[in-house]
Amino acid sequence: MARYIICPRCELNFIDADEQEYCDVCIKELSGERTFADGFDTEEAINQPAECDFSIVIPARNSAYSLKHTIQTCLDINYEGGYEIVISDNSTNDNQEVYNLITELNDARIRYYKTPRDLHLPKSFEFAFLKARGEFIFSIGS
Repeated sequence: MARYIICPRCELNFIDADEQEYCDVCIKELSGERTFADGFDTEEAINQPAECDFSIVIPARNSAYSLKHTIQTCLDINYEGGYEIVISDNSTNDNQEVYNLITELNDARIRYYKTPRDLHLPKSFEFAFLKARGEFIFSIGS
């Protein structure tokens, strides 16, 4: 009988403790297989000076309907300083609904990024965090 535990490296995915030391995602990363950050200078991104007061990071995956309400709430914030809304679109390849929504909203405070490939939710958050330019970063779900 399999004994499932949380991966001791990422603490996110379940593994069969009798079969694996780490989850498949961690094994790929440890083996040097490409990650979403390949070719992207993460240290440079982290150390960039802030360009606005805060960033609201929203990872999305095939969720245009609920995302529309989330973004509208963020746009309705009564704040005189500068802020941005960073959308990390991790939708399946053929799903353009999130992109179409961002295009429809057409607001300069919204910054849209398509993930380079399918990512687990924590990596989608990380991808968006690296794109954020705010002094402070808040994250919410779509």
